[in-house]
Amino acid sequence: DDYSTIIDEIEAYGHGLADKPRIVAINKVDSSIEEIIDEHVAALRQHYDGEIFVISAVTGEGIQPLLCAIWAAVETDRQLRIEADILAISGDEELPSKEDSI
Repeated sequence: DDYSTIIDEIEAYGHGLADKPRIVAINKVDSSIEEIIDEHVAALRQHYDGEIFVISAVTGEGIQPLLCAIWAAVETDRQLRIEADILAISGDEELPSKEDSI
């Protein structure tokens, strides 16, 4: 299963990468039959319980929601870093390491 292989590679890499937030997308839906797409989504559901974006890079289908999710993840990480910086300046907590953010 491709998803498991990718996750295994990410975990093998280390450096906290496997602990980062994930955004999962299935591409090339413009060239797939809907039933096959549904099968891929169902297979991914066995390993991943987050939102799965179904996209086509060629037609642009599904790209906007994916970009919004990426933007939201970046903004969340940015806000957490700002809060950590404020806490660190006040002496209440240490700054997060690079591995703790996206």
